[in-house]
Amino acid sequence: VKTGYVVKFFLFSRYILNIFMRSKIFFLLVFFSFCAIRFSFAQDDGDKGAEYIREGDYNSALQYYNTAAKLSPNSAEIFFNRAYVKYKLKDYKGARADYDRSIKLSPYDPEAYYDRGNVEHELHDDKSALADYNTAIKMKNDYGDAYNNRANVKVILKDSVGALLDYNSAIELEPDSAKAYLGRGNLKAKMLDLRGALVDYDKAISMDSLRPDYYFQRAGVRDPARQRGVEPRRGRRLEPEPAPKRHEGPPAGGIGSPLPRRQRPLEVPGVRAVPVGVRGRRPAA
Repeated sequence: VKTGYVVKFFLFSRYILNIFMRSKIFFLLVFFSFCAIRFSFAQDDGDKGAEYIREGDYNSALQYYNTAAKLSPNSAEIFFNRAYVKYKLKDYKGARADYDRSIKLSPYDPEAYYDRGNVEHELHDDKSALADYNTAIKMKNDYGDAYNNRANVKVILKDSVGALLDYNSAIELEPDSAKAYLGRGNLKAKMLDLRGALVDYDKAISMDSLRPDYYFQRAGVRDPARQRGVEPRRGRRLEPEPAPKRHEGPPAGGIGSPLPRRQRPLEVPGVRAVPVGVRGRRPAA
């Protein structure tokens, strides 16, 4: 009888051990499958999100970055990239929320402040935009686009002197920036410096002769009525849009993709490389 109990106990113990081993193997399979998914996101075609952006398929890009954000919720670059996609989809509030998250995770990134400033401008919150441009310039004092956009905001906030200084700085830092010459020309026209405005418009057109709005602005200061002190006709205010960073796929023990320092989607025609937005090499233009 005792021997029977011993055999039953042995068989029962082996049964429990088998269940434990199977469950352990099951959890190991789940764990390795999860790691494989994370790794595939880091490796897929270099940057699937960037491909979607190049193709103009922002809805697919958004789905991609939504998944990436779930797998890597502490990646500042992923939230930065998703913010850019939301910007392109005109979800400005959603874009600002993602820039907020990106900045919270990585508070020393001037491009994130610059891009958030651009989104805040779209939301007509120009005082907040000004604060973000100030921060971006403080972190990166040779940031030409930030000077240009800060000048645009200062014009709106009626700080003409500060705006003129910023346009001058933008042109000094980026002498081939047609938009900076255009902005300064608009400001000079507003300040009744018509000759100076005409020189800046000519310069902008010489750099980008395919923009009809540039000719429209120049025509405003050439108008004889304008010479008599009539306000110039106003064209669309031009500003660079936030630029994508290349995508950073979720890390497999850290993001394992051979992508740039800031994985930002490759540039779209007419969009600057941040501003126009991980870590690793910069993408080719």
